[in-house]
Amino acid sequence: YRLAGLPGDYQEKNISSPETNYCLLKDLIIWTQYQIQVAAYTGAGLGVYSGPVTEYTLQGVPTAPPQEVEVVAINSTTIRFTWNPPPQQFINGINQGYKLLVWPEQSPEEVRVVTITPDYPSSRHTGFVSGLGKFSWYYGSTLCFTTPGDGPRSAPTLLQTHED
Repeated sequence: YRLAGLPGDYQEKNISSPETNYCLLKDLIIWTQYQIQVAAYTGAGLGVYSGPVTEYTLQGVPTAPPQEVEVVAINSTTIRFTWNPPPQQFINGINQGYKLLVWPEQSPEEVRVVTITPDYPSSRHTGFVSGLGKFSWYYGSTLCFTTPGDGPRSAPTLLQTHED
């Protein structure tokens, strides 16, 4: 097996039991395409390799937060988020969207979550969280998620909604 589409030698894994008809490849890169070939061998030597099969490893969770996150109050009850996606190599799968997280400064357990669908092809995304308390202090953070789960949160920003 080897990374698909790249030059390089194949990694080999020998299976010595003739009854075994499967092989588990470990420590592969998440959400990466591999090319796999199989050949039988006997005491007389190595047989002919099968045609190559190309397969992706499963998705993982993102390993980086969204970039250049800005969180600002736009009125007395609404906060606007703007951000760039995490670098593509850290998404580790298909980007399913973003979660905007807002919580009162004094009550971190009261997290409000708004889910945003990716806005392709734009690299800069925008989302809003409304229905907040007037003239109140909140933290805001965002994260990217894939099917397996949520990535890390961006650094929280403390801000105050406007007076009414």
